Amino acid sequence: MYTRRWYLGQLLSLGVLGAQAPPASIQVAGAVKQPLTLTADDLATMPRATVKTIGNGTETIYQACGSTKF
Repeated sequence: MYTRRWYLGQLLSLGVLGAQAPPASIQVAGAVKQPLTLTADDLATMPRATVKTIGNGTETIYQACGSTKF
């Protein structure tokens, strides 16, 4: 009986490990020349550009990744 429980536990744990969700991604599609899928790792490695503005006494910071130039 113990052996059956052990095997059942092993099979269930393998099922849980195999059922992990894929990494989050963003898809760029539609009226573009080349569709693109980006993961969080892709976005993390892209260069950043930051712009700070002040309007009505409130500072706002915008940050873009990729080859965007301000």
